[in-house]
Amino acid sequence: MRLSERVLSIGLNRMEWTGVLFNVIQTIAIAMIIWYWQKRQSKRDVEYRKQEEARRQEFMLSMEMNLASAKLTKAVAIAYKRGRLNGELDEGLEAFEVAKGNYLKFLNAQAGEYLAK
Repeated sequence: MRLSERVLSIGLNRMEWTGVLFNVIQTIAIAMIIWYWQKRQSKRDVEYRKQEEARRQEFMLSMEMNLASAKLTKAVAIAYKRGRLNGELDEGLEAFEVAKGNYLKFLNAQAGEYLAK
């Protein structure tokens, strides 16, 4: 007895088999589409996390620059008020140079990642 005869003997005719086969193909196609969509979404999530981390790091460096600028401004104000330079001015200049160096390193790293794409 051939397979087609056995299938027909179970009670499924050709039209029902065509429907079953169509449903199986449809299910496989939908599963492949969902898998592809999830793969693309996970890539977007990774890229979003990288961008979010870069934003956070840039914000922290910006705050460091603002603090260094505030220290420098305070040192200049104190020096002007007293009429002479003091160690606070050197401290403010050093903080500003450190913050500027850190920010430039960050910008260079971001530019390197952008150019590597």
